[in-house]
Amino acid sequence: MWTSTFDLKQDPTWGSYHNSIDAEAAAVLSGHNLCLLANQFSVIEAQGEEAQAFLQGQLTCDYQQVAQQRLSVGAHCNVKGRIQSSFLTWGEQERFYLALPADAMEQTLKELNKFALFSKVELRPVDDVFLAGFRGDSIESCIAEMTAETTTVDSLNSGQLVATPIGCFVRHNSLGYLAMVTSTQLQDFAAAVNKTSINVAGDNAWQLHLIQQGVAFVGEALTEKLLPHELNYDLIGGVSFNKGCYKGQEIVARMEYRGKPKTRTFALRIDGNSELKVGEKLTLGDQSAVLVALAVIEDKLHHGLVSTKIDGFSDPAQPQIIDQHSTATALPMIYAIPS
Repeated sequence: MWTSTFDLKQDPTWGSYHNSIDAEAAAVLSGHNLCLLANQFSVIEAQGEEAQAFLQGQLTCDYQQVAQQRLSVGAHCNVKGRIQSSFLTWGEQERFYLALPADAMEQTLKELNKFALFSKVELRPVDDVFLAGFRGDSIESCIAEMTAETTTVDSLNSGQLVATPIGCFVRHNSLGYLAMVTSTQLQDFAAAVNKTSINVAGDNAWQLHLIQQGVAFVGEALTEKLLPHELNYDLIGGVSFNKGCYKGQEIVARMEYRGKPKTRTFALRIDGNSELKVGEKLTLGDQSAVLVALAVIEDKLHHGLVSTKIDGFSDPAQPQIIDQHSTATALPMIYAIPS
């Protein structure tokens, strides 16, 4: 975990933070240069001569692309196509990593190991690989400064992983700039961050960044509740439709080629003091919805993502009543939602 390296504090609801949670949320919304420490994510390593083939047959993303040092969003589905967990994944040759919500790691390992018995692959949790995101109005120049100019804007924007002495950097189309840092690089990484104008922020700021990008990761509270299309994974590169079979592929492919998703994920501003929790069902006006991500901005103000019927947002500017305590208003998405 990042906690000891950056002296993070812990909030029982919103996770780790470096400054105050409200101040970090304000910094995200203001476009400040930030290093977002995904302290509530854990990492699984898949190692072995058949690791690539095994993951290709289990998960929604294309490991032929991942093996070319490209980072991808992906999902692990059940046989009915519902997401059991989701992750960021990267690696090459015979070693790959999956970074996912920490509360989903144990069950994900259990499910994957049911099939790993038949392949030359070993799956295990690792505690020496850490995930961080970057955002801000001048974050590219800050990253170049951090890495002593070894990463150029062109190399980052290619989507290729760029190895540096302080970590592996990449720009993902949906999530922006990310770094994967090993335990032996932690101190040098922290020193590089501290010498720039980048401020450090924790879990709530990371979640707020994901919400602004229209990305939700499936942890324990959401397991087996949503299809990839209902979480917009087909829109953010989280599903490959030409890679061949994987668990749940028939259902996911049928939705892509023979159906039309009626449910999508949207961003919301939530005003009020309701005690909302990820995974809960909500009522937005006369539509049902599932809350898939939540971040606090300040007292009685949150941003979130909900999965709901597309026609529930026919008038996005109109506040939707959640309950007697709160209302929700649609926020703009950075990518288009097909009608």
